Amino acid sequence: MALTFNLPSQIVVQTAAQWAADNTVYSSKRILVTSDAYYGSTDQRKIKIADGTQTWAQLDYFPLDVALGLTLAQVLANGNETNQLSLNSNSGESQLHLLNAFASFGWFGAKEGSVLAYNDSTIIYHDDLVELNATSVTKNGSEVITSANITQVITNGVTDKAPSEDAVYDALALKLDANNAAVTNARNRKYFAYDNTTYTYTGATGVVILKTILIPGGTMGTNSTLELFASFMKSGTAGNPTYLVYIGTSASALSGGNIVQYIQPGATSLQSGIWVRLSTKNSQTSTNTKGLSQVALIPQTSQTIPINNRAFDWASDLYVHIYATGANAADTQGIQDYQMYIDNP
Repeated sequence: MALTFNLPSQIVVQTAAQWAADNTVYSSKRILVTSDAYYGSTDQRKIKIADGTQTWAQLDYFPLDVALGLTLAQVLANGNETNQLSLNSNSGESQLHLLNAFASFGWFGAKEGSVLAYNDSTIIYHDDLVELNATSVTKNGSEVITSANITQVITNGVTDKAPSEDAVYDALALKLDANNAAVTNARNRKYFAYDNTTYTYTGATGVVILKTILIPGGTMGTNSTLELFASFMKSGTAGNPTYLVYIGTSASALSGGNIVQYIQPGATSLQSGIWVRLSTKNSQTSTNTKGLSQVALIPQTSQTIPINNRAFDWASDLYVHIYATGANAADTQGIQDYQMYIDNP
């Protein structure tokens, strides 16, 4: 004789739609299973464990890795890509990626930023700004300096601040001895013009302008100094040319000014040089120059010719002409190079 036993099941199976309409509070001995909803792309149906106090809608699904005994690699394999779990916002601008090798979070809107975490490093990136919102940032146990630690002043005894470049510059400037002319000149000397292109000519015996230098108006102040060094060369010994420096108002002619220096080295001198020094005296229209004499490249220490005062107007454009005259047509002569300094203390 066969016996039939009807035992109530501890497992309750319904469709997702049926569970949505079921407000029953099942005892903690029941396992609740959906018949038509599965974990990801697996063939395992979703389950919940009743607790005797909550309805189906209030309960959480049982964790996949616990329910199925899956490894991390198996869980990741159920994502959108092989061995990767990706979460994207509806706009697609924010993304979270979990991989076996690293994890990343990124924002890919008009400006991009991301955080990449690897086994041996973490990389933070942004198109514009990475802001660490913390009162202290350390690296290998040592605090990293922030803008809060940068100061515009240098104070003796302060050890938790770093001076800015501006503060360092100002501090060094204060250390300069204002009474030491050599230091002051070294700090303020400006290299105004330089040319080492050789220019020569043959056959002309009259005035030949070798180089012209424009000094824009205002370059020389009320107490400024101009120094010019120029070197000359010649081949042949038939003639005895004179080399001169003229300052005037014309860009192409020797007019509107004065000769400020010259040298006549002699027919057999194949190389020579000239030195010019002039300075303004409390005015842009009062300029002291050495008296006209043959001044070589090395400045002379004493002369019997008095200082000349010229009325050059340095507030306007002026032109320095280096020129030659009196050459013999058989010789070749010219300028090798020049350099000019203008000091404005």
